Amino acid sequence: MPLLASRGAAAVRAFGRGGGASFPPTETFALIQTFNLTGNSSVVSFSDINANYTNLYLAANARTDGSTKIDFINITMNGDSTTSNYTSGFCSAAIENGQPVTANGYARFSSNPGIRVPGVHGAQSTANFYGAIEVDFINISNASNYKTAIARVAQIEFGANTCCQNAGHGHTGVSSGQWRSAAAISSISLRPAVGSNFVSGSTFSLYGITRSGGFGS
Repeated sequence: MPLLASRGAAAVRAFGRGGGASFPPTETFALIQTFNLTGNSSVVSFSDINANYTNLYLAANARTDGSTKIDFINITMNGDSTTSNYTSGFCSAAIENGQPVTANGYARFSSNPGIRVPGVHGAQSTANFYGAIEVDFINISNASNYKTAIARVAQIEFGANTCCQNAGHGHTGVSSGQWRSAAAISSISLRPAVGSNFVSGSTFSLYGITRSGGFGS
């Protein structure tokens, strides 16, 4: 059963050299929820997301019970699991013994039960290895656009069949996805794509971001 942490204090990130209108904005981060899993969980859900946030930021360190070395996370918004409403793709760069691997590549998912993000360790990877994931959700309340997410991932012991099978090898990647809805994001759910559960030791934190100042203010 996951443990839910209380809301944390806000943190501020300032861009540029000052707070004037001619500089980029100041971003304030507010912790919405944190989950620290002490057992298996088939889904991690963040709810009651305030529509006043401009963007959302998700940080995760995760592993699943999937029978592979690498797993993915499917991210759905507002309880919508309609596969035709999601498109995603990712590009990865693999490393073996400090050298680039030629089997790097790109994959696209045009019909998937959620935005698909790579970088999670499965049960066949080395014990205590967890993938690191960051996801930005952009303009979450803008009624004029479909909702877009951008992810950055890092994983040691990449699980491709042709390379990077050994501990100490790894990969980094970027991923993007779109939810075909103009609705404001009010909830986000994460599920393993291959495995049935996220396992104990996985952590997930979601932050709401508000902006002030910046160009045109």
